[in-house]
Amino acid sequence: RWMHVAATYDSKAGQVSHFHDGKLIGINEIKEPRPLGIGIADIGNWPYHEWAEGTEFEMRNLNGAIDEFLIFKRALSPDEITQVFEAGRP
Repeated sequence: RWMHVAATYDSKAGQVSHFHDGKLIGINEIKEPRPLGIGIADIGNWPYHEWAEGTEFEMRNLNGAIDEFLIFKRALSPDEITQVFEAGRP
């Protein structure tokens, strides 16, 4: 089953918003808001690393495929997330 998953990191508002199939499903406060930077990164299941042993990050469970991955310069509004969902919907 195809699904749309999105998250916004809004350092100005101090919150992370989580979306599923274009709908807002949760908001978390950012305790120390700051600009977000992404350095070297792996998408999906990253290779096993010794530092993950015995932690919640040890198990990797992405079973499926990612057909699109978007990063924007700013946090999108809930309406914009819905538009992205509708535009990409199969």
